[in-house]
Amino acid sequence: MRLVRTSLAYLSFGTGALVLAATAVPWMRWRHRADPEAAERAVQGAIQRACLGWIRFLRAIDVGRVRCTQPERLAQPGNLVVANHPTRIDAVAALAFMPQADLLVKSRYFDNPFLRALVRAAGYVESTGGDAELEACAERLVRGRSFIIFPEGTRSPAEGLEPLRRGAAHVALRAGCDVLPVTLHCSPPVLKRGQPWWRLPPFELTLEVGEPIRVKDVLQAAGAPETRGLSARALTAAMRDTFEVAIERGMPSA
Repeated sequence: MRLVRTSLAYLSFGTGALVLAATAVPWMRWRHRADPEAAERAVQGAIQRACLGWIRFLRAIDVGRVRCTQPERLAQPGNLVVANHPTRIDAVAALAFMPQADLLVKSRYFDNPFLRALVRAAGYVESTGGDAELEACAERLVRGRSFIIFPEGTRSPAEGLEPLRRGAAHVALRAGCDVLPVTLHCSPPVLKRGQPWWRLPPFELTLEVGEPIRVKDVLQAAGAPETRGLSARALTAAMRDTFEVAIERGMPSA
């Protein structure tokens, strides 16, 4: 029965993505055909509701539970959210609590048969590296949109964190915004890198929304670095410290 429920969870996700792409997305794009940004926001809103429905479905079939410690803070517009990445469903979990959110997405998802239509219609930014990617992320934050970045760039190892890339820090510096850290805790550890998808005991995934990392304070404590590269290094170190402290402390109580 555990395997059946897990298979149902995967099947419902893929099917739901295809149905959403075939029904709601064309309607929203047609309705907002004169305003591409409004169309992207509408699609992102539909994705948020679908993600929230899916995590509720996981709980209903006793596959797993997802909760957020401060959803009202996460839902505020204009957030640059940075998060660790312990499981396969971290992006889905974060999107479920954010009515509008842009996402930095690996190139392979733009060709994924289940997700490519949604990824393109939502206007997510393709992760290709370079200044163009950073400018695209920063420009959306300047316009008051929220953005999610996983600085590890891949799922976390069995213990601890991957080295954090500095892209999120560069985006924050270019946009002139603070950083909202979200530490994800999963108990027991599931859907990690190298774990078979069918080995899925009942789990609880918690999004711990931390206090904003004030970029000005970080740079002041670092002695006002003279270059943007040094500033990004200091800010990335502050992000890592925040994640490590939260991971060491463990999952917050319900």
